[in-house]
Amino acid sequence: MKPVKLNQLLFEVTPPCLSFYVPDAASFEALHLRIQQRLEKHSHLQELYQKELPAIHEVLKRHPEDPHGFYLSQHRRGYLPLDHDTDAHFVVGESFHLRPVLEELFGNPEYALVLLSDTEMRLYRGDARQVELIERHEFSHVPGPQLVYGQGIMVTPSQRRGLKDWMLRLHQTASLARLPVVVAGQNELVNHFARSFHHAYGVVKLDAPHFVELTCPQLIQEFPRFKGEVVELHAENFKLRLRTLVRTGRIVSDLTNVIRAIHEGKVMRVLLPEKRRLWGTVNMESGHYEIMGLHQVEGAEDILDDLAEATIRQGGKIQFLPEHFFPHGSHAMVVLRGEYTSAHTPVFGVATNAW
Repeated sequence: MKPVKLNQLLFEVTPPCLSFYVPDAASFEALHLRIQQRLEKHSHLQELYQKELPAIHEVLKRHPEDPHGFYLSQHRRGYLPLDHDTDAHFVVGESFHLRPVLEELFGNPEYALVLLSDTEMRLYRGDARQVELIERHEFSHVPGPQLVYGQGIMVTPSQRRGLKDWMLRLHQTASLARLPVVVAGQNELVNHFARSFHHAYGVVKLDAPHFVELTCPQLIQEFPRFKGEVVELHAENFKLRLRTLVRTGRIVSDLTNVIRAIHEGKVMRVLLPEKRRLWGTVNMESGHYEIMGLHQVEGAEDILDDLAEATIRQGGKIQFLPEHFFPHGSHAMVVLRGEYTSAHTPVFGVATNAW
């Protein structure tokens, strides 16, 4: 059994499909019994599953502590290693159940990282999985007295000029406009940067002089240290944009209209609550759905997973948000490419003061 890619699971589908997730090898045995019972009604899938069982055990044996997703259908058999924990569950449906994978891929906040040392300034762009060096500039070595700011914060004239020019460049870099800027390195330079760089999206100042000595893989390992502050800045800025979108009528929260808008290709972005699943059935063409509960039941699919997959196929984006972003009774929201009108329901179903 080989690893698969997300596009294969999205676009190369021959139903019925079995998807199952395990947080580690030990949890598979109990899930295996439940899968066997369910597949008694799907003889073809049952045959495939039994055939691939040794390969599944082999994957889990190689990485017994790691979470995985496994996928079986007539023309697709494979697995994906996961970076984050998942609960043990399985789904048999007309397509692969990809919610845990999508949460991992699309719930990964980006940031800009500025590292300052005595000799140079470096700019990185990164997330939980990768960090890339974008720019590097050296301070010109012009001798001069140190300038003292407040509580002994000392910066040379050449460093101050270099930082001033570089901060202007950063302000003019469009790709950073919607990214939190994290700054670390020599404390005096970091403090001067934080005092002088006014970034609308927000700045995170770290007391981490050792960052300037780290490689890109090592910087990735440090991400959990400041992930919470990065996520919080993204959330606060997105909340402000949501209010603007509400006023312009470009958000739909009524689930029937959400389904129709996605089906018609009118959605720029679908907003889904983190970790929540909505089990039931959905008809993307008619907008009809039936909710069977928040816990898995036989014959049900994760409606929110179906919405996410359909949005990706239409070229839209996915964003996972904390529960408090969603008005009471709302299971999902979409940001439209333009204003959405429906002959059946109002344009917008969320009160402006919901946030």
